[in-house]
Amino acid sequence: MKKQLISISFIALTLLGFTTSSCKKDKIKGCMNPDATNYSSSVTEDDGSCTFKRDKFIGNYIGSRLCTIVLADTSMTLQITGDGIEYTKLLLNDFPESGSVVKATVNSQNETLLIIPPQEISNDLETYSLSGTASYYQGKIILNYIKNNAGTLDTCGLNIDKQN
Repeated sequence: MKKQLISISFIALTLLGFTTSSCKKDKIKGCMNPDATNYSSSVTEDDGSCTFKRDKFIGNYIGSRLCTIVLADTSMTLQITGDGIEYTKLLLNDFPESGSVVKATVNSQNETLLIIPPQEISNDLETYSLSGTASYYQGKIILNYIKNNAGTLDTCGLNIDKQN
């Protein structure tokens, strides 16, 4: 009888062990950053898959620019990178000319629109202010901006295609 009680106790403890170990929650992998577009509150383990509003803009672009003062259509390359850990901020490198860097922000209401707030740009020849907007659609950006050089306004349009 004592042997049977020990055997039954052993079996009961073994089954209890299997039951409690199978009740452990499985890890749910995904994005745990609430700023990301694919954030999920049910995720228990971050797998590095987070995507942000600015990600679609990041890359290298080639296209052309046309301005009201200089009417010639000029080809242009542009590199867009993230600006630090703020997931809506971007840097437009070599824009509007080589060596310049312009800051932009993804619009909070429309994730396909960039806002280029007024900012001062300086190079070896001049200092001017620049502001504008850009629309993104399927790897293409149409960017419109105003360059204000000592009261002379030059309105420009840029039509560029993403290369990578």
